[in-house]
Amino acid sequence: MSRIAKRRNIIFFLVLVLSILLISCKKISFEDDIIVLAAASLSDPLSEISEKYQVSNVYFDFAGSYTLSNKIRMGSNADIVIFAGIDPLEDLVKEKYIKENSVSILLKNQLTLICSKKIQCPETKNVFENRSFKIAVADPKLAPLGKYSKIFLEENELWERVEKQLVYNLDAQATIASVESGNVPLGIVYSSDALTSDLVEVILDLEFKSLKIEYPVAIIDRTKNEEKALKFLRYLQSNESAEIFSKFGFSSLE
Repeated sequence: MSRIAKRRNIIFFLVLVLSILLISCKKISFEDDIIVLAAASLSDPLSEISEKYQVSNVYFDFAGSYTLSNKIRMGSNADIVIFAGIDPLEDLVKEKYIKENSVSILLKNQLTLICSKKIQCPETKNVFENRSFKIAVADPKLAPLGKYSKIFLEENELWERVEKQLVYNLDAQATIASVESGNVPLGIVYSSDALTSDLVEVILDLEFKSLKIEYPVAIIDRTKNEEKALKFLRYLQSNESAEIFSKFGFSSLE
């Protein structure tokens, strides 16, 4: 074999070994990461929390809670899920997609009626009597925010009165965005979303007669990083994380 041929073989071998090492390193890095499915309304606080968490890299997939449920059923490789509402989680627990002993309530929230700063807002008194304003809401069939909004309106005998004024949106982020843009003058959103927006103003806090808006967190059954996922879950429940959640309008459980 000529020197040139030998040199080519050596170079080929070295390139092959280097490629295998790079692939292996990449695989190890990926397996050490934590993937969290989370309700869209949590995007701001969770992004800040992940920057402060030094143990593992944390990546998020934000969407409406029912969309997140479908991702889990379709085989998502995520480790943790945080819902805006208990119903989607209860269904997944029954279907054995969630480690039941990991379930806990992480946060509380409430609803508020907002108005776009691009318009002259109606007076707070009898605001739901004003038929000239459209109201942005999340779709009750697609997002817990929509379900909560409908329950509030029904509890207060307002649903039939305002149903024709409602403009449905995909999730919490889409709902507040439609009001921020001025496309829809009013909207029912989480108070946490209203707090972090400079383009809307709160005109009325909406209180339920009995219902609580709670954000449950749990470890997904098919996780391959249960120990790391549990460490991050505990960090989410820490005082340091609670301060960040509070800054964005969420209340931790006492």
